[in-house]
Amino acid sequence: ALYLPIYSGLSVLYAVMALLQIFFIVMRSLVNSKRLYSKIMTNLLMAPINEFYERIPSGRILNRLTKDLAIVDREIPNKLNQTLSWTFVTISDLCFCVYATDVFSIPPIIVFLLCAYYFQQRFNYCYREIIRIG
Repeated sequence: ALYLPIYSGLSVLYAVMALLQIFFIVMRSLVNSKRLYSKIMTNLLMAPINEFYERIPSGRILNRLTKDLAIVDREIPNKLNQTLSWTFVTISDLCFCVYATDVFSIPPIIVFLLCAYYFQQRFNYCYREIIRIG
């Protein structure tokens, strides 16, 4: 009987945090989409006519603009949601590990996180180079 209010409170807290997370992601994606659209339109309108619009068909410009905005509107919020979710899950798991074991588990966790950060930076560098080549 004592655990029911605790589980209920945790469920309500989870629902509130999920709602706040979705609200944050939607608001940020709207702001970023508006910012990107205004920058793209400014650059398109300020482009020299004889060098840009005569060489590139307007259909190609429109397709590229639509594709870029679709990525910003659809894929980036989803990836941000996944990243935030897994970040909080990882942090809470690490906190539970430290709570369940002893304070002596903190240095190995710090070493693990530093190694993970190093390998992530190396992966990002290699990934960018592969994308540039391909």
